[in-house]
Amino acid sequence: TFVIGAGNGAEYQVDSLEDATLYTDYLDIAFGAAAGKTNVLAFGCMVYIQPTNTKATLGLNAAIHVAYNLNNTGWVEIDAYGASTYATTKSGMTAPTLPTVTISATTKALTGSSIVTPAKGDAYVWIPLFTGSDTSDYADPTDIQQLQLMVYICGPDSDCVTAATGVGATIKIEFLSINGTQWAA
Repeated sequence: TFVIGAGNGAEYQVDSLEDATLYTDYLDIAFGAAAGKTNVLAFGCMVYIQPTNTKATLGLNAAIHVAYNLNNTGWVEIDAYGASTYATTKSGMTAPTLPTVTISATTKALTGSSIVTPAKGDAYVWIPLFTGSDTSDYADPTDIQQLQLMVYICGPDSDCVTAATGVGATIKIEFLSINGTQWAA
């Protein structure tokens, strides 16, 4: 996989691409994930982004991308902030809702230990790893899902410009699940 660096303060230019440096410019990690109990109805990986600055706009955070490859089936790339731009004001955004799972026409939210109530300006990318087909279809705890995950500021993203600098974010990666007891509650 090839990641294009965000550059050295200049806007993206096709004739001046630079390779990004692993663990300096981007995160590239692999996980083996499986259900931790025998009665897990659904689980997945959430990449949660919280801007840490007091700037009113998203800035360069709008160029954060998440790419993943599940069980070597091919890469999926997601712009974490979608259509929001570096000039989007955080106060004008809607706070994201936590991920949900639907089983047998019922939808429930997933929660986690380090996930706070989302605020305006936050974003997340949800990567489902297993969802049961009904409330008696549990994940097999011995079935390991291979997840390769990359998080980076995308150099070719139109929000990766000098005017967007001066911001930061905390990025948390957490595996969330819902089990039969939680589902019944």
